Amino acid sequence: MSSTTTVTIRTSEGREFTISRLAARHSGMIHGAIVEFEGFPIPETLNLDHITGEMFERILPFMQHYETEEPKPIETPIWRAFNEMVPEWDAKFIESIPPKELTLVNDAAVYLLIEPLRWLIATSMACFTKDRSLEESCEYYGIPMPSNDQLKEIEKIYREQYALPADM
Repeated sequence: MSSTTTVTIRTSEGREFTISRLAARHSGMIHGAIVEFEGFPIPETLNLDHITGEMFERILPFMQHYETEEPKPIETPIWRAFNEMVPEWDAKFIESIPPKELTLVNDAAVYLLIEPLRWLIATSMACFTKDRSLEESCEYYGIPMPSNDQLKEIEKIYREQYALPADM
């Protein structure tokens, strides 16, 4: 293993971030790139062509906070308030992200393969939307309302996934 304890990340617009390899391990994508170079010199920078500096800046505190520990797994099913289900730091981290940016941060977490962050975002969104209408939820998160055809397709997939009868 390389003796380098940090890795430099270059985002799509050329911004560079230096993070510890311990923090970087939370990203399956970054960790995978580091492992590919095991035994060889790691390139000076790892390029993240599909992540902006703004999105990486949003995700970086999560990776750094859990540098020396693992994020706490989230209990399912989701039945309590979000701030009762997750550690205080995690709740404050999610609250620091404007709701209309949360889906973008989630997309970045998916791309970077940061599963604990993806679950944290999904849990926060599930807790928020469970008692609200589709219209309220779409407006809050700044996402477009699905069309009737899209809603029918979602319902079809849901029924197939949970083996529900068509007349239910």
